[in-house]
Amino acid sequence: MKDFTTARADYIAWCRDQLGEAPWEVPAGSNRNDYSRALGRPAQAWCVDFAQAGLEATGSGGGIIPTASTRAHIAWAKTVGRHRSRTRPALGALVAVAKNGVSVHTDGCVVKASTSRLLAIGGNTSNRGGSTADGGGVYLNDRTYMLGSGTYRIYGYTLPFFGLTREDVLEIQGKLGVTRTGYMTAATVAAVKAFQKRSGLTADGFPGPTTFSALTLGTGGDASAAAPLTPAGGDFADVDRTQAWLNELGYGPLSGGVYDTATAAAVLAAQQDLGITPADGRPGPATRTHLEEAVAKLDDIQKQLDAQSATLKEIAGAVLNGKSGVRSDGTLVKLAKDQHKEVLGIIAPGKAGVRTDGSLVEVIKTEARKSGE
Repeated sequence: MKDFTTARADYIAWCRDQLGEAPWEVPAGSNRNDYSRALGRPAQAWCVDFAQAGLEATGSGGGIIPTASTRAHIAWAKTVGRHRSRTRPALGALVAVAKNGVSVHTDGCVVKASTSRLLAIGGNTSNRGGSTADGGGVYLNDRTYMLGSGTYRIYGYTLPFFGLTREDVLEIQGKLGVTRTGYMTAATVAAVKAFQKRSGLTADGFPGPTTFSALTLGTGGDASAAAPLTPAGGDFADVDRTQAWLNELGYGPLSGGVYDTATAAAVLAAQQDLGITPADGRPGPATRTHLEEAVAKLDDIQKQLDAQSATLKEIAGAVLNGKSGVRSDGTLVKLAKDQHKEVLGIIAPGKAGVRTDGSLVEVIKTEARKSGE
């Protein structure tokens, strides 16, 4: 297993090397390319295939979901905590480009990122001014103009789990009793985080070399924690509802209505995050009550957001061009905005725990933890 920094550097170097590998499609315009072929896929739009082929070639194939879809890898990244907002680029990250708000293309690798400049190497692009068109090549694209508010915009970034091969992930999943997929899943991240906490390691859900060593060799931290979390005495009421609550709080995906090892790991992670005792991975009555209350708080916040939507639209529409918040009736828009700070304060794109509906799960976790003290 490579460490994150080395694996990322290898991937960036591989992407740079591909700039000189023309022709990339034979015949031109056919979408027949070596990247899709290396993955056993047919001739197709290959912007995501380019990135995945590079990750496979440089020892990080288990660090991203195997898909040819831009939208699918974005959705996956959000469930495993590897999605970054459009204002938070990272070297080596995949760039999701959106047209009128709908994701349409992936650049495989950020090679330069700052507040004023964004360069990325992308496959299946053209060399016409950083176009997102299917140009059949690999080019260094200047995406700086997409940092603004035009038709084409940066939607966000996917930062792979650099350094994890498919074999690494399969071994990790086997040790933790999680469904073996060969790539990181939300259930795998939850199980890794639970293991890290039991072992006295940094609980970030990323199974890097230290965690991998502790898990596979029993070194570093509590060696007994390397055993999979087993759902002993797994006869609990309404497991499917418990799984639904866990999914809502970001510990899924879980399904099937069966108290299995993945569910036990997710329950343990939630118990530790929410301050539920005992933290034993068992969804008893007290744990179920805490989970239900946490989800209810999320629902209440969403209702507040929905209730404010019309008002906020009115506020936004009332701002006159070039004026500082003055409405036609003389009232200050700022005053109206201040009334909604409590609701707006939970919307924090790019921060840990943000759900796709904009609510901040971490706020709920903190409140739940305080209420239990």
